[in-house]
Parts: sequence; C-alpha cells; structure tokens
Amino acid sequence: GDEKSLEPFRVKFSAPGKIIISGEHSVVYGKLGIAAALDLRTICTCKLRTNAKIPGVALRLPDMNVNPLLPWDVVLSLTGKKDVGFYCSIDSEEGIHPGEVLCKSIQKVSENFVQKYWPKRKNSDLDTIAVKLTKKNIQIEIEISSLVFPNHGAGSSASVGVAFGAGLIWTFDYLFSSLCKKKIDRSKFKINKEFLKEVDELAYFTETLVHGKPSGIDNAICRRGGAITFRKNGEKVEINEIKLPNSLIMGLAPTYKPRQTHTTVAKVSKFKKEYPDIFKNTMNSIGSCTENILDVLQNSSAKFLDSSFFDLIQMNHKLLSLLGITDHENNKIIKHFEKRKLGVGKITGGGNGGSNILFFQRNADDGLDIEKHIDELNKYFEKEFEKGKFPGSIDKPIVLLQSLNCPGLKMEELNFGEDLTLGE
Repeated sequence: GDEKSLEPFRVKFSAPGKIIISGEHSVVYGKLGIAAALDLRTICTCKLRTNAKIPGVALRLPDMNVNPLLPWDVVLSLTGKKDVGFYCSIDSEEGIHPGEVLCKSIQKVSENFVQKYWPKRKNSDLDTIAVKLTKKNIQIEIEISSLVFPNHGAGSSASVGVAFGAGLIWTFDYLFSSLCKKKIDRSKFKINKEFLKEVDELAYFTETLVHGKPSGIDNAICRRGGAITFRKNGEKVEINEIKLPNSLIMGLAPTYKPRQTHTTVAKVSKFKKEYPDIFKNTMNSIGSCTENILDVLQNSSAKFLDSSFFDLIQMNHKLLSLLGITDHENNKIIKHFEKRKLGVGKITGGGNGGSNILFFQRNADDGLDIEKHIDELNKYFEKEFEKGKFPGSIDKPIVLLQSLNCPGLKMEELNFGEDLTLGE
C-alpha cells in the first residue's frame, strides 16, 4: 500500500549563480544576451519526514534568519487563495521578501501536482488530502543556503529558484505519487527532460515574483550551466549553449552596494518613456555590440582574445552608462582595473552598484600572473571600500576568478531511510 511505500528521504540539489557577459537590459527588449554560470552555488536540501511533530512544509533560510512553516491546508490552497504572508511573519523594506517568494512557489508546485494526480478534484478533496497529510504527521523540511552574492547582479534569486524548484518538484512528485496509492518506482524519479522543463517553469515563476517581467536569461543559465546565448521575442525563446575560449579570463568584482533589480529595470523603463528615440538607438547599439562580442568569442584562439573584444566591452559599458545604471562604485573599480592596464571591465546584471565583471587581457609578450594581480586588486579594494558581509566565508571586497565551464543544476545527494537529519 501507499503507507509502506512512502519512505523518509533526503534529496539535495545545487545550482550556480550567473554573470551577464553582454546584453543586460537589452535582452528584455528582444536583443541577444550572453551569459555564463558562476562558481558560486546555492544548495537546497529537501527532507521528507513521516513522524513530524508539526506537519506541513517547513522552510529553513539561515542566510535570512527566516523559518516559515506552512500548514498543509495553506500549502494545498490554490495559489493566492490563502495569504502566505502571515506564516512568513516578515516585512520587506523594498519589493517582495524572498521568504514570501518561496512560500508562493510552494503553493504553485502544490497546485501543479494536484492537477497532475487529481485532475477532477474539488476543493473538498484538497481539504481531505490536507487532513490526511496532517494525520500522517508528514512534513517536508527545506533548507536553502547560498554563496551567491544577494542583490548584486550575480543571479542570486535565479540560483535559489532553480535549486529550490528542483528539490520542491522532486519531493512533491514523490509524495503525491504515494498518496495516489500508486506503487512508487524510484527509477522514474530522475533528472529527465520533463523534470527540467518543470524546473525551468517554476524558476521563471519565482523570477517574475521577484523582478516583475524578467527575460528569463538568469534562470536559463543557472539551470544549464556553462555559457549560453539567449534571445526572447514575444513568447518565442531561443537558447543556445556555447563554448567560451580558454583565452577569456574573467573576474567578478562586487561593489558592496546591494540593489534591487526591479528598481534599475524601472529606471530603464522611465528612460524609454522619456527618450524613446535615444532609448531605441541605445538598445540597438547594445544588441549590435553583443552580436559582435559573440562573433569575437567564437573566433578567438585558445591563447589570446582578439583586441576588438576589449574595445567592444568598453563600448558596452559606456552604452549601459547612457541608461543611467552605472554608479560611482562601479566606475571606481573599473577605472582602477583599466589604469593598471590589466584589461577592461563593465557592470554585469542590473547595475547601480551590484557587481562588475573584469576581463583580463593577456598579450603575446605578457606572462600576466593573474593570481598575483588579483591579490593586489583585493588589497586595494579592501582599503578603498567599506567592509561588508556576504554569505559563507566571503567577508571582504574580493575579485573572484571565474572558471568557464561551471556546471548547472546538479543532484548532489539522494538518501532513503529513517534516521536522516538536515545538516549532517
């Protein structure tokens, strides 16, 4: 029966952050975007407990010191019918709080699987399911931890959305399948095309809650990893995986000035409304710049990047500056980097603070000791910038060298058994 087949388990997924090499903001308006996955990752651990003292879905968000618990009747209410804000007990100074985003996503997944397993269900059926889960003392416990810089244009929300979405979908599918008295075949619960499509859709849903009308490039790269080109025209989305040349040496440099993406998007929208002709020309220029950058990347040798790449990156940054989304902190980092003749830089992501991406330029007659230069840059930035605190061990301004082939969504662990606890 279903009771015997439902075992406690723990599943762990991870997903990377992202950087936009070229095309931020313009990608929202149908232009090409180029993105790469970051070395920094989010980890989501989901645990199904069958002997919980408090049934429901418990969220553990140690980075935000928020631990909402949703009872099963709230989880199973159709999206928006029962407000999750009360259960979060949180207030956000600007925009929607991440805890509320995750709670709404839990409701969304619940609704999707109710439709999948009980297509002819009535509201009374949902109450019956909620009562059954409660009586069985079933709890899904979800813990999320992330090293991706929050509010810094590094894809924090998308990284969380992908890892969290994967864990949530896998866990709910397993749980609801068992409630339907279907014999559980563990081999069917794996990462396949259908699963990845569901993760993509849920991650994009969480991004819309956070950012309003995102292009989808952030969750696309965080799920796939490596590097991609992205273009969206209306409902048509074209995503292609690309290989970056080994001659591309990138460093991520946070400004320690957090910002909300939706505020910079609103600023760009205001620019469009006030100066439509200039806006159109600027977007076309950024789009053309991105096309040329892609061409150079695809035709560069493994040892050296064509010098035109660095000219195009500088053009790209200046075009973004026209939109009013580069701040003193952004320009200070880039000017110092370029003054040392190490290469060129640009903002990455929304702008107005956030992060910069630094491209090191290696010439034929130049050894360019990258690690040495990064160490010197960090010493300088540590003096110049007020110390901040990022998750994990990153506690000072730092330039992080990026690898070119960071993996996308990964299942890190899957264990079945009675004595599983989070944090082992």
